[in-house]
Amino acid sequence: MNREAWLKVLDHALLLRESILAAALPEEAGRHFQQSRKEALLGMKAVLDYSIERIGEREADRPPGKKTSRTVDITD
Repeated sequence: MNREAWLKVLDHALLLRESILAAALPEEAGRHFQQSRKEALLGMKAVLDYSIERIGEREADRPPGKKTSRTVDITD
């Protein structure tokens, strides 16, 4: 199965999951769970933003033209 087919299957599975949860849970509980998913995503976004900012700071502190990698000799 190719990637696009897997993505369609996954998308349909997620829709089915949401439908089952919507039918089984009270509406208020569903709103709370949706809000908690949003908060979790915002938390992950904050971690990513922080990490990206730190990378930018390290790049800014590096002298121009300085190599960021080094050569490693590998012997058998």
